[in-house]
Amino acid sequence: MRLTVWRLALAGLASAALIMPASVPTAASPGPRDPSSPIVAEQTTGGGASFMRVAITRHGNLWFASPKGVALTSFDEGYALCRRDEVGEDTAYAYDLPLEDVDPGDVGLGPVTVTQPTPGAFPVTIRRKTLDGTIRLTQTWALPDTTEKDVTVTMTVRNVGPSTLEGLRLMRSADSHSDYADAPDSTFFRGATTADSVFQWWDADTDGTANGLVMTARTVGVPHEAGLSSDVDLALYCGGFSEMEPSDLSSGGSPQIVYRLPSLRPGAEVSVAFTYRRL
Repeated sequence: MRLTVWRLALAGLASAALIMPASVPTAASPGPRDPSSPIVAEQTTGGGASFMRVAITRHGNLWFASPKGVALTSFDEGYALCRRDEVGEDTAYAYDLPLEDVDPGDVGLGPVTVTQPTPGAFPVTIRRKTLDGTIRLTQTWALPDTTEKDVTVTMTVRNVGPSTLEGLRLMRSADSHSDYADAPDSTFFRGATTADSVFQWWDADTDGTANGLVMTARTVGVPHEAGLSSDVDLALYCGGFSEMEPSDLSSGGSPQIVYRLPSLRPGAEVSVAFTYRRL
């Protein structure tokens, strides 16, 4: 499927989402894109090798940069909520990902409510409902860990509709970058996965150092898959990943983690967590 097809599918809220094999051709890291909405929480600490900047948009998208001069995500990070029907097709309930050729009004999510003890600072909680009014999606971004160089988001899916929900899948996609000041257009990356994490790193810095990102499913009790999509422009996947051995490598693709959520009766909810950490 191409992006124009996704636009039509999202407008009708009925489309199949496919996970492609993780081995993909070598590709240069694409450039960063503009933020999807204003920044509501930001923290910048350290300098040089200890530098870390974490910023969250009003829609719940992440900017994560560490060390100085390396942007690991550039507002190409995002999430999708899908529902699998009886014949195995995924309906795209809602998403917030920088897909090209998709109008902001087609994301399937309603207005945003932001709650934080201190305006502009962490922690921050972001709530939205699906446009059909059946699901409330909450994100809580914790205070970034300046020692471990990571940040965790907990996402809660609550059934606020009248019927039991089956086959829900919640995905986050990093679509990460490594933008070196001295070689922004020549950075190539590699990736590997385990059962719970996706690793992506770059080895094109002029001084020989490598930098990268690991994305981890923190809620191991909820079934999930970790993988690399085969096309950075097709980030909306809520299916299953082809299994990769820890030693497998690929050059290109977007790190993604998908949780397979349990059935939710009216009023029930489930929470899962994702962590982004510098390598």
